[in-house]
Amino acid sequence: MNIKKIESKQIHKGKYISFYSDKILINNSIKAVREYMTYPPAVGIIPVLDNGNIVMVEQYRYTNDITSLEIPAGKIAPNEDLKIASVRELEEETGFKCSPEDLKQIYTYTPAISYSTEKLTLFIAKNLKKGKAKPDEDEFINVITLPVSKIMEKIDNNEIMDSKTVLAMLLYIRYEKI
Repeated sequence: MNIKKIESKQIHKGKYISFYSDKILINNSIKAVREYMTYPPAVGIIPVLDNGNIVMVEQYRYTNDITSLEIPAGKIAPNEDLKIASVRELEEETGFKCSPEDLKQIYTYTPAISYSTEKLTLFIAKNLKKGKAKPDEDEFINVITLPVSKIMEKIDNNEIMDSKTVLAMLLYIRYEKI
């Protein structure tokens, strides 16, 4: 398939998200419009305690007006290494620390491939050490540790609806052969 961008128009530029409407030509004959948003890459971390429990974060999500139970995650700063971003986000949101060597990259995916440029990379973190959380000033996070079985029960009961968390836990179970 041959796709050529004819025109790109920025509809809105936000702090992290920008919206675009592009006119394109498909196979030199079909004109179409594609609307999408740009968003920075991000990381998601599955923090595993020595006893096998997973460190989760509970936080309010304004867009859906719900309190959501999720794995820790966050945006990558420009030119920031994925593992360094993961270590930073893990400590900021949960207070737990690990070294980059204690991270295992397991998957990279596009959470909304049809309308967003975001790519999210998932890591398993082990050899955690407890520290003090440093959330952003607009983040109000409760740190909760749960066994994998309880997390899967919450997924099965639709109590966890965050896609990165659902995917991360399914991949973790497969990866760890639980």
